[in-house]
Amino acid sequence: MTKRVGRQFPVEKPFINIFWDVPYGEGLSVKELSHCCNSCSEEVSRARRKIGLGITLSREENGIWVYNRSSIPIFVNSLTLDSNIDSVPTRVPIEHCLCVFDPIKVADMDYTCNIGNSKGPIDTNSVTISFGKGWGSGYSRMEISSCPCWIEILLAPCR
Repeated sequence: MTKRVGRQFPVEKPFINIFWDVPYGEGLSVKELSHCCNSCSEEVSRARRKIGLGITLSREENGIWVYNRSSIPIFVNSLTLDSNIDSVPTRVPIEHCLCVFDPIKVADMDYTCNIGNSKGPIDTNSVTISFGKGWGSGYSRMEISSCPCWIEILLAPCR
């Protein structure tokens, strides 16, 4: 489950749709990505099919927002949701949205004290999203890489 599927997908527009398989959909199709990795488990296949309409990531004046359009909850984590690196992800129910990245909050953060406790390198401009399964304390999966279907959003720093 920790294997990367597909290439990085650069985005220039202020929004992107990430979905399972929508005919004539504009954005990133997880189904198309999964064609390069046909040897996935049944759990992974089942989770991917539940993505449906998926999510929309949108760059707004006050940050990056995620809109959950899928048929399952999503779980999201970033430094601006909780300044604790080892924090539990935030659950975003079906048809709800959440500001997942606040550039002003990141600029004002002193996260050097928390990074020392982390298990690896931390990208302060990233957001991780799992479809249907949470991770961390309180969940059976301790790391996002143990979730059957997840993505990492790498945001270019503001210049």
